[in-house]
Amino acid sequence: LAQQTWYHICTSWGSDSGMDIYIDGEKVGEAAEGLGQSVPSGGILTLGQEQDSLGGGFDINQAFSGSIYNLNIFNVKLSDDEVAQVYSKGSFCEMVPEQFWTDDKIAISYNTISSMVPS
Repeated sequence: LAQQTWYHICTSWGSDSGMDIYIDGEKVGEAAEGLGQSVPSGGILTLGQEQDSLGGGFDINQAFSGSIYNLNIFNVKLSDDEVAQVYSKGSFCEMVPEQFWTDDKIAISYNTISSMVPS
């Protein structure tokens, strides 16, 4: 990816089908990662920092340097069409499609995050 350029990046995972990776609404990769597994509640989500051990081992030289805008976390695996809807031809995430709210697909939306505290 080119530097100094905004991209819409989406990963979508389901225990029955694995992970799909999208850039600007187009699927660019897939992997049979975590098949048959589940994600337990009560954990901590770490973004922008590689960890060398579970919950720690952070190295400042392995940190993400950039901006994250309009972070959304959905509680279902999005289909190719749903990722394209969220990307919305480059206006990505200006508005999450209304049916995502009514279908209870949104776990965390960018407009509900009030602060992020670095650990």
